[in-house]
Formats: sequence, C-alpha cells, structure tokens
Amino acid sequence: MKKVKVLIDYCRAQIGRPYWCGTYGKTATESYYQAKKKQYPNMYWQSDYYKAYGQKVHDCCGLIKGAMWCKNPDDGAPVYLSSQDHSVKGFYNAATTKGRLTDKTPIIDGTLLFNSSFGHMGVYVGGQVINAKGHAYGVVSEPFIRSRWYYWAICNYFDYEDEEPSGEIMAGDIVRMSTDATVYGKSTKFSAWVYKCDLTVIEVKGNRVVISAAPEKGVTGAVHKKYLTKI
Repeated sequence: MKKVKVLIDYCRAQIGRPYWCGTYGKTATESYYQAKKKQYPNMYWQSDYYKAYGQKVHDCCGLIKGAMWCKNPDDGAPVYLSSQDHSVKGFYNAATTKGRLTDKTPIIDGTLLFNSSFGHMGVYVGGQVINAKGHAYGVVSEPFIRSRWYYWAICNYFDYEDEEPSGEIMAGDIVRMSTDATVYGKSTKFSAWVYKCDLTVIEVKGNRVVISAAPEKGVTGAVHKKYLTKI
C-alpha cells in the first residue's frame, strides 16, 4: 500500500493541469478526447480540448485514482484496476473511517472531502483543498472552508500511519493570541482585553489572519498567524 504522502505529492503536482470528465491521469490525445466525448457526450461540448493535448488530465475522483495507479506524478499511463475504480460516493462508501464533517472533526493531510450531494470531492492538504474543479478551472488548490464540505473519509488505498491532525489555522477556527502579538505589519499592540478573549478567525491570507472577538460586531483586527493557537 502506498503512503498517503504519495497522494499528497501527486495532487500538488497536478495543480494547473486540465480537467476532463471520466479521466484519471492519462495523457490527453486526440484519440482519447474522441473516446471520452463518445462516452460522455453531454460533458464534452466545449471546443478547446485540444489545448490539453500532451498533458495529464483528471476529473475530481480521477485525481485520487491517478495517485493510486500512476508510477509518479508525471506518469501519463496509469495501470487501471477495476476493483478500485470508484465514483465520488464510491470512495466514501469504500472507506472504513469516515463521517459527517463538523467543527470538531480532526483533519489530516490526505483526507478526502465530499460535498453534500457526493457530486464532487477533493483532498485536504495543509489548509487547502486540491480538487479537479471543472473544465473552466482544471485542478486547483483552494482554502479549506468547512461549510463548503459535508463529509470526510480516510482513503482505504493509502497508509496514513505517519500523519498527524493538522494545526493549520483556517476561517471559523477559535484561537487565542499570545501577549506579544502586534497588529499585522505594525508594532502597535491590541487592546489588553483582546489578549484574554477567545477569538474567531474570519479570514486567512498567507500569514495574515483576520480575527474578531465578537463576530456579530465585526472585525477586531489582523495578526500574523505565528501569534495564534487553536483552542
């Protein structure tokens, strides 16, 4: 069984590559396009598929299959295994460790994420979700926002033994701020009471974290994430 790092590294390497419905890491060619267009006529109506020729292509669940079946992230000849050929919901059903995603769900890198209808899936990696989003987007890496995902699962085809729950700070988290923290990009301190509060993370952009002591009353300020601890 491959280590989950293989899945993580594979997904990272596909960012920016094209989306093709029903694919799982093969190199795009004219003949492959014609075969897929015949198989999924309602999904291949755009006129620009030729731009993907020579590149590896995936759909959302194909991203996981590519990691399972390809020798490396750039291998364009995956070895197909029918026993592992799952749909989005099939990956969830095949998992033994899975559930409804809540604020208390511990997320580790390589966790599979699913929307509420099982019409789409992605892979959690370091506070982001890597997913083959669609023809107009290709494979993208987007901030992980819990409200956008409904279910989670540990993929049975990878070994997660060495992975630990992520400590990455993200929108919606509750955090405490260290007393030496200053306003982001400045030497100005926050009001003393802020350091004693449980703070809600409103937005994360790189190292800049927007926080609020009372979300219903608006933003309190922004701080470097190194000063924050999840609680």
